[in-house]
Amino acid sequence: MTNRVNMILPDVRWAICALLYQWGESGCHESSIQKVCQKMKYEISFAQIKEQIFYLKSNGYCTVEKLLNGSLYIMRTATLIDLYEYREDHKCPDGINRPPQDWFKL
Repeated sequence: MTNRVNMILPDVRWAICALLYQWGESGCHESSIQKVCQKMKYEISFAQIKEQIFYLKSNGYCTVEKLLNGSLYIMRTATLIDLYEYREDHKCPDGINRPPQDWFKL
């Protein structure tokens, strides 16, 4: 991986967390995450997006189900909800670039 890709991975991870949070309990297909990442202009391959999904899974933020056709279906966990909602008892790991809680306030 190039240094540029390594630098954006924490942002990509946060974007995936935000997407999973917004999609709710129904979850989403990996292709939906890929499309959104492409629209956000992240220069990252589909394989690298999958790696980030499994990074989030290994940290308990999502579950991953392999479908019969080999593609992935991803669902958020309660831990991801805690992370996204800035619960006091949930510290954001260094590998995810969560913006400050008040970043959107005027």
